[in-house]
Amino acid sequence: MTTNQDSSPKRRQRLVSFRFLLFILFIAALVPVAFAGWRELYNGFLEHSAPEIVVTQFPRGVGLTPVAVKLRLSDVGAGLDEVVVRTIQKGAAKEILRQSLAGQQSADITIEFPGEKSSLSEGEGELEVKAFDRSFWNNKTVKSFALKIDYRRPKVEVLSTQHNARQGGAQLIIYRATDEALALSGVKVGNNTFLGYPARGLDKDFDDRSLFMALYAIDQNQDPAKTAVRVFAEDEVGNAVSAQFYNKIQPRPVRELNVPMSEDVLLNTISDLAQKNYDQLAEAAKLSGQTLEFDTKKGGKERLLERFGLVNANLRSLSENEISAELKNPRFDRFWFSPMLPQVGGSVQYGYSDVLHYQFEGKEIGATKSNGFEISFARNSDDVEAVYDGIVIFAENIGTYGNIVALDHGLGLVTLYGHLGSIAVHKGESVKAGQQIGYAGRSGLSRNLNVFFQTRVHGIAVDPSEWLDKNWFYAHINAKIDEVKQALGIPILRPVS
Repeated sequence: MTTNQDSSPKRRQRLVSFRFLLFILFIAALVPVAFAGWRELYNGFLEHSAPEIVVTQFPRGVGLTPVAVKLRLSDVGAGLDEVVVRTIQKGAAKEILRQSLAGQQSADITIEFPGEKSSLSEGEGELEVKAFDRSFWNNKTVKSFALKIDYRRPKVEVLSTQHNARQGGAQLIIYRATDEALALSGVKVGNNTFLGYPARGLDKDFDDRSLFMALYAIDQNQDPAKTAVRVFAEDEVGNAVSAQFYNKIQPRPVRELNVPMSEDVLLNTISDLAQKNYDQLAEAAKLSGQTLEFDTKKGGKERLLERFGLVNANLRSLSENEISAELKNPRFDRFWFSPMLPQVGGSVQYGYSDVLHYQFEGKEIGATKSNGFEISFARNSDDVEAVYDGIVIFAENIGTYGNIVALDHGLGLVTLYGHLGSIAVHKGESVKAGQQIGYAGRSGLSRNLNVFFQTRVHGIAVDPSEWLDKNWFYAHINAKIDEVKQALGIPILRPVS
């Protein structure tokens, strides 16, 4: 009996201990739940982080053309409550948007300015954006953006009078463009834009800052009857003006030539080009949703012809794109004051705009329209010379052009020398007219020892024969400069011979 009496309190003590342990475990289980609840409450209702405002589209300013400001607002805590947008000018604020966002975590906002109907005065202004969240503290973010308001178009006046171009040719225009905030001007030929530059770069006597000049080109693939040519000017906020001017475009006759391709050229030159540029060609095919695969049996003539088609079409196109991408930011200095120097010792095998029909075993295997001169040389040691003073834009190996040098002669005029055997200059180097820049060779898509010579105006290939012609240069360059000088009352000074 004594034993039983002694054990009963012990059992009760164990029972109490067990219940206490259960209570502790229950409380412990509740703590994470309570903590999670408080954490959620703190990260939401009690959070201190302000909303974010990101600009996704912002115009150059407010002008005659309707524009829009686009913003993305976000708040991952309590969510967005409201956005308020105001314009501020001369200390006066005007609310133009107030929108409830009802707890969204992100929202895209568009503020439209409908051109002249915008309730803003010309001059400087400010766009203020306030975004609030739904937290207890009503956190907010305020951002302000400067606005330029201008409802006046620039003015443009063409000063040169005769602009007689040929399809595939170049022209010079001199004009006046005025605006307090002029951004750019030039000539649009169809879909091609040719930027203008201060006319003092053409002739130092044109010291009026409103005078501009532009070299423009008529692409040989443009139909003269369907090609609109207009001078234009645009200010900083996007107000633009354009005008027609006297411009006559003569169509260019096309010469068809058959170009024989030997099996040796296909087996070596063409196959080598296809192999060296395979990765580039495969990547281009992939970007267009295709896979580069040959359909013909390896080692046969059909495979040679398939490779030729790949090089003549695909690689030629890629090479053109690569070169066009390099011909950016022409220099303001003018290095062309006379006709170009010819390549001494070379003879032109085919010319600009000639249509070349490549033949193999009496059948046509492809064609292309030439955008330059193929000038044949007799010896590997024959020099290739710069036709004007200039700056080397690039000197490297590019696809069908092979070893190629590009020289910037200023104001949009560039010459290119491809198919070189070797290159004798470096990028950024200054060269003089008549200076050796490389040797004639057989690189790229070349069938024999030559240089492939091009003249480009703002990236568009034009007929080099114009720039080699003394009469053309005088009539289309020097005579226009003198004409405008005379109209403006600027003395025409001739160097003493």
